[in-house]
Amino acid sequence: MHSPGALLPRSFHLSSRQVRRHLIRWFEREGRSFPWRAEERSVKQPAGAVLHDPYAIIVAEVMLQQTQTSRVVEKLPLFLERFPNVAALAGASSGALIRAWQGMGYNSRALRLQEAARAVVGQYGGEFPRTVEELAALPGVGPYTAAAVACFAFGAQVPVIDVNVARVYSRLFYKCHSAGQTLPFESIRAVAEEMVPNGDAYRWHQAMMDLGATICTARAPRCERCPLASECLSANPSDLELFGQRHAAKPEPALRGEPRRIWRGRVVELLRRTHEPLQVREIIDRLFPAELFGDLPVQERTGVLEMIRGLIRDGLILPAVAGGGLVREGGVEENDRVMLPA
Repeated sequence: MHSPGALLPRSFHLSSRQVRRHLIRWFEREGRSFPWRAEERSVKQPAGAVLHDPYAIIVAEVMLQQTQTSRVVEKLPLFLERFPNVAALAGASSGALIRAWQGMGYNSRALRLQEAARAVVGQYGGEFPRTVEELAALPGVGPYTAAAVACFAFGAQVPVIDVNVARVYSRLFYKCHSAGQTLPFESIRAVAEEMVPNGDAYRWHQAMMDLGATICTARAPRCERCPLASECLSANPSDLELFGQRHAAKPEPALRGEPRRIWRGRVVELLRRTHEPLQVREIIDRLFPAELFGDLPVQERTGVLEMIRGLIRDGLILPAVAGGGLVREGGVEENDRVMLPA
């Protein structure tokens, strides 16, 4: 049940039934096809049944975090071929995993996924738990991923709320005046819990996500094509230009005009290609060749060095210490060598 303090809006009581009916009909006609989805869009998926391999679902969900869907469509089958089940992923070396994650970005996601796989093998004998609470207790698994696996793999009748779903609910049942306006999470959750059609949680959430991704988009909602426009409080606003405005996002830490995360990925990519330890100084020189960047200022070299130390702290690369000795206090320096995990 939803929080007692999060009241359902009057608009919910007036239009929720029509919203359910119209959205499911639209999804049956327009729903997208993905490798991790059921092929049949017009049939209810029975609650409590195993709908999909939970391992494939959790891999897909982790990949979809901050990665374009088209890229995941391409990479997911290759990854599942390399690591076909949770035991294979749990037993893989970190280096093999990071290499297999090539092209996906945010390499730390791969290590968190492996931590969850090892917990499933170690604590549950390789069988995924079915409840949101148990799934959320796995290392590296947040509330959204836990709910997604419970619903999409096991048909659990639970709300699955990502940014698309939150945006659609906010615009449907409340009068939003800007692209970035959304309700507090507790209010969204209260609506989401009541909106899920009985016994049809799987299709409902796929439909909501598709609507948010293709019609009710963040920057430019296509109200004229929306199957819910007649029920939506925010549709076709007279001040439509407001939907073109967004609050400026907090800028990411950057280096030479590009996000630091991009440079982190390039360090890992260099080590993927060489398959051998590289001196930190050489990594810096390859990332910032003198013919393009000139002499890198000391402050920027120090920043890159600290970035490499961060990759070591995150377990994405390792210091290659001769004789297996300890790294000096303060971490690696430019003369030291680093490598991918074995």
